[in-house]
Amino acid sequence: MANPQIENGYTKIANELLDAFVRTNFSGEVRRIIDCVIRQTYGFNKTCDRISLSQFEIKTGMDRKSVCRAINKAVAKRTLLKTNNGLKLNKNYHQWVVAKQTRGGGNLVPKGVANRVLGSGYLATYKRNYTKEITKGDLKILDKTKKELKEKGIIK
Repeated sequence: MANPQIENGYTKIANELLDAFVRTNFSGEVRRIIDCVIRQTYGFNKTCDRISLSQFEIKTGMDRKSVCRAINKAVAKRTLLKTNNGLKLNKNYHQWVVAKQTRGGGNLVPKGVANRVLGSGYLATYKRNYTKEITKGDLKILDKTKKELKEKGIIK
C-alpha cells in the first residue's frame, strides 16, 4: 500500500504557477514531460537541469520518440525553455502559447477573442448558449484583467 509522506521529500511549487497549470489544457504527454522537469528541477532546489532522454523515458514510461515529440511541443508552447544548462520551466505563464479552444465541454473561447486575449496571456471564459451566438454580454473576462483589456482597446 502506498503511503507517501511529506517527510520523505516533496516538490515546492508556487500556488500561482500550479493554478496556471490547472487552467491550461496540455496533452497528457506534454504534461508528463513538464511534471518531470518540475520534479527534476524544483524537487532538487534547482531552476534548470540537463535531463537525458533516457531519464525522461524511465520517469514517464514513454518511448524515446514520444519524449522528443512532447519536449518539442512544450518548448514550442514556451512552457519549457531550453538553455545551455538544459531545460527549465517558464514561470511566466503569460508567455505560454495556449490552445485556442478546449474540447469536451470545457470553457470555450471564440477564435477572435482567443487571438486577442489568450494570445496576450489573459484568460477569458465564454458562456455557452444554445444558439452559439456570441454577444458582448456572453464574454466574461476576469475582473482583474478587464480594465487592462479596455485600456489596450481589445474590448470596449
